[in-house]
Amino acid sequence: MKFIFLTLLLSHLSFGQPIFPGTPGHPIKRSGGGLDQPGVSIVPGDQPKITKYTIHVVLSEVRPWQSSDGKTLEGKLIAFEDVTMEAPTDGAPPPAPAAPKNPTLVRDGKVRLMIGKTAFEIPLTRLSAADQAFIEEKRLAMEKKAKANP
Repeated sequence: MKFIFLTLLLSHLSFGQPIFPGTPGHPIKRSGGGLDQPGVSIVPGDQPKITKYTIHVVLSEVRPWQSSDGKTLEGKLIAFEDVTMEAPTDGAPPPAPAAPKNPTLVRDGKVRLMIGKTAFEIPLTRLSAADQAFIEEKRLAMEKKAKANP
């Protein structure tokens, strides 16, 4: 029984892939054995660095928003559609794509506000009546514009 336990313990330990120092940025991985990974493999470290850009469709300038309980914060109204692009970190940022023709302003009873550099989804019921009226006016104007320019 002790022999079986010791054999299982040692065989379990041999399945790992220890990493041994290689040249800087190029560690060497040694296989723990097996038929699918025999020998030594080198992991490349000189991959180009990629920056991810997220572009928000802004629907209003920065303005104060008041919650239904009287708290105030400043932010921009943004659409639910975001565009995500990637480009090399060393290069110039990619050009901004065209905005969607009919951006989504309200989804599931919520709106999105950009506060600082973070987007938040806020239920319409949490906003003051004046802010809800502002959003409704904005939504109707966008609907009218979408119908005029199909």
